[in-house]
Amino acid sequence: MDGWRYTIQHQPASLLSRILERPFTDTTNTVPIDMTPNEKLRQIEELKQLEKNYNESGWLLNHFPEPLVGDPSCHYLAEKHGKCRASCYTVFVQDKEDDTYGCRHESCHAFQTNSLEDAITHQRTDHFDHRPFECIPHSGALW
Repeated sequence: MDGWRYTIQHQPASLLSRILERPFTDTTNTVPIDMTPNEKLRQIEELKQLEKNYNESGWLLNHFPEPLVGDPSCHYLAEKHGKCRASCYTVFVQDKEDDTYGCRHESCHAFQTNSLEDAITHQRTDHFDHRPFECIPHSGALW
């Protein structure tokens, strides 16, 4: 299978971002090379399902803190793709071999940080517009 490349076809005008759509033979990929094509497709579909679930969740819409992987309020698929007892956003964080973290969203293939917390913050702010820790003064008026 040397040189084999795999791509995903998408429906036009999708509101969801593009996840894991780069060819899987790329050395910076976010899917383990040893996965079968069907496993790769399943993982992509599950991550898209999680993204849709998060975008429609009450905690995101109301800017409440996100659930942790393993919480009853966290989607069951997050346990398969995320880091246990960490933010549910870890499903979209790529844990790279060089002790850095990347982003599974295609638009951020160059994103890299040394901190898991920074990678989670990247997901909150850049992909989900989630602000659970925004400072609001006692007056209630934003600055």
